[in-house]
Amino acid sequence: MKFRNVLAIIAVLSNSTSAQQTGPSSVKLKDALLAPNGFDVESACGRGGASINRSHLVFRDEEGKVIIEINNFDRGTCKKEARLGDDSFTFDGCRDSGISMKYDPASKESPFKGQSRQCNYVFRVK
Repeated sequence: MKFRNVLAIIAVLSNSTSAQQTGPSSVKLKDALLAPNGFDVESACGRGGASINRSHLVFRDEEGKVIIEINNFDRGTCKKEARLGDDSFTFDGCRDSGISMKYDPASKESPFKGQSRQCNYVFRVK
């Protein structure tokens, strides 16, 4: 009897985990990220957001992975992979790590806002 309960719980957890990664929300998130012209990004870093930086990010689907082309202008460029959730994603930037962004489909101008330990980020559709 206990064994069946454990199997039932595992089955439910497995189904809910896969639904988070491929459900309708995550499809909308990915579609929004793949905007052809990318995003102008403003980051406010340091105490009270004293340092304002600007970047441009373009997201591409490469072999099933979402790859970010990051242009920090005079501070360099790099490519990183985005890790998608249901309505959010995380990534490491060229100079910052652990950036967590939340998707707000109601905001057409800036659908992504988030933060890392050092900075706050706003993505504006280009």
